[in-house]
Parts: sequence; C-alpha cells; structure tokens
Amino acid sequence: MKSAEKRPVTYRSKEALNRGFGGFLRDMDYIEALKDVRVPALIIAGQHDWITPPAANEEIAKAMPNGEYRLFENSSHKVMVDEPERFHYEMVSFLERHGQVRAAQSSVAEER
Repeated sequence: MKSAEKRPVTYRSKEALNRGFGGFLRDMDYIEALKDVRVPALIIAGQHDWITPPAANEEIAKAMPNGEYRLFENSSHKVMVDEPERFHYEMVSFLERHGQVRAAQSSVAEER
C-alpha cells in the first residue's frame, strides 16, 4: 500500500477541495432567490476562509431582507472551531434578538 493510501479519511487539501467543489459549485448562483427568504438569517464568515470568500458571504447576507453578517477576523472556514467563544456569543445574541432562546427556554421549562 502506498503512503498516500494510508492517509486518514479526513485528510483534505485546498487543491483537492477546489477541484472537487469547483466543478459543481462554480455555476451555482442563488442570489436572486435569497430576496424571498423572509426569516432572520445570520451569515458568519471567516476572514481567512479559502472555501467561501467573506465577500461572497456578505453578498448573501445583503441579498436577504432579514440577513445579518458577521466577519470573524481570526477565523478560516470553521469559525466555530477557530473562535468558539465569539461564535457562541453571536449565535445566542442572534437567537435572543429573534425570540428563539426565550422560546426554547420556555419549552424546556414546560417539559419539567
């Protein structure tokens, strides 16, 4: 068995991802359809994301009537791993602003 075949399944490279995703994502453009998304949406981007550029995420957020955009300056594609405390803060804040945390807390309290 060659050493390349012994690599773990989780091994990835930028080049492989770009080749693999580039084929079917290159021509996907749903920006026009996003104007119909009426629910609040939080779009989070990592400044150093080489898979989805921050500018693309910002465009997505701006295309939605209730889109919000947050840029994580010290993150790549996995913002929840790179900046977990800020990710948690942004998610909870977003959910609180839109009543979801209170609704979830009420639901849990009712089950007890």
